[in-house]
Amino acid sequence: MNMNLEIVANSPVFSALTIERQLHVVSQHGGALEGINEVYAAMRTVVAEAGEEIVRHGDRGDRYFIISKGEAEVWKPDPETDIWSCVDRLGPGDAFGEDGILVDGFRNATVRMITPGTLLMLDKDVFNSILRKRLVEEVTPERAQEMAGQTDAEWLDCRFEIEYSEGRIPGARLMPLHTLRHSLHELDRGTHYLVYCRSGRRSVCATYLLRERGYSAVSVRGGVLDWPYAIERDD
Repeated sequence: MNMNLEIVANSPVFSALTIERQLHVVSQHGGALEGINEVYAAMRTVVAEAGEEIVRHGDRGDRYFIISKGEAEVWKPDPETDIWSCVDRLGPGDAFGEDGILVDGFRNATVRMITPGTLLMLDKDVFNSILRKRLVEEVTPERAQEMAGQTDAEWLDCRFEIEYSEGRIPGARLMPLHTLRHSLHELDRGTHYLVYCRSGRRSVCATYLLRERGYSAVSVRGGVLDWPYAIERDD
């Protein structure tokens, strides 16, 4: 197998596309190669120098990347203090750029190469037509309320803490989107998460991240703005 194709096949997103997530996508599920090849065929190779910014905070999110060679750092400003810090380090097989595409908005981080490297790039339209379509399921508030009655279901609120305190779905667990990647170890793979936010945009992104990493989740369409049932607030 081509080395770049193997990197794509072994990236987290394709583990979530297999029938049984815990099995290796290539060696155990040859049928999943159709999806891998479809994405790989649409990818372009990008050569980057050390210090080069691949995506920049505040730019429009229109491309998705998987690192083939090299290492990069992820820099973000704190949403409350605006102080910048390095929040992650990425290497071969790691992917980034999905957030801005999924919320149809702007980059929330700058990704800068710290060594020379090679990346595989996927345009927004292909990402949405293949990856988003396969990983993100949106449900109506009515359907979500039905699902909440299941014993293995849990509400997950991916908004900021101040939004959560002002009004939330009763019993919801708070896990803001900007902390989600580093808080996943707190979640249970045996639980089905009903993810919501204010309008349904951030919850799509959170659901993608959860599904990509093997968790069961759906996004509640319309978020709190369209929620027709009870809301609880801090006193």
